[in-house]
Amino acid sequence: MNSIDEKASLVHRAMLAYIGASGIPVSVFLISLAKHAGWKPVLIGLPVYLIIYGSITYQFIRDRRTLKLTRAIDALSKTMHQAGMSQYSENLSAIVSPKGDYKTTVTKLRDVLTTMASDDSIAIDVRESILRMRHDWT
Repeated sequence: MNSIDEKASLVHRAMLAYIGASGIPVSVFLISLAKHAGWKPVLIGLPVYLIIYGSITYQFIRDRRTLKLTRAIDALSKTMHQAGMSQYSENLSAIVSPKGDYKTTVTKLRDVLTTMASDDSIAIDVRESILRMRHDWT
């Protein structure tokens, strides 16, 4: 799956979650209309609905950040592999796990990038991209 498909899948999943969460107040409203209660039951549940929407938004942002980090690590890993430094390429690939914690991944990435940046055998252009990535992600 390429990055455009992954991003579209992520947006699609978030939209489905928002639509599903929107069904909760709509169903409460329809039930309250059937019982001639008006808007009060919907308004009473407003904090719960806001928490649900906030949770969906938080998960979407978290998944998007992880996807962006994964793409950056994959790009650097590919560059390292093309430059003939497969030992670092394997280290970078091992950092990212599908259910990994974002902060743990960034910490591991910082450690690997620090090790790589201090290696004198790395070409200058690759070292610059390593330092740029370290600055961007840590």
